[in-house]
Amino acid sequence: MLVVWTWGRQRKTLELDPYRVLVMHYRTLAMFWIFQFAYGFQYELMTYAEGNWIPQPLTKEQAQTIQQSVPDSSALDINFWWRWGFFILVGVALSIPVIMAIYFQVKYH
Repeated sequence: MLVVWTWGRQRKTLELDPYRVLVMHYRTLAMFWIFQFAYGFQYELMTYAEGNWIPQPLTKEQAQTIQQSVPDSSALDINFWWRWGFFILVGVALSIPVIMAIYFQVKYH
């Protein structure tokens, strides 16, 4: 059986104004590029000043407060499937033998 694993680091951005951008960095683990798990979220506020982008680390709470102040605040959201898809696959794969065992126990006893 061929299993293709990928992992890496992704980022999503939300432009607050031309001089400030909220950035969310996260790590991913995926099987077949479909069943993905996102974890290790880190946030920073990038501010443009004097020709350079200056990063300022933020806590999750600080980033959420800033994100909620923007009209289109869904830019940093991760789809449920892309966040938990890997664990959904594992749960289904592990439940099939259990369901089959229960089925055959009930049917033949």
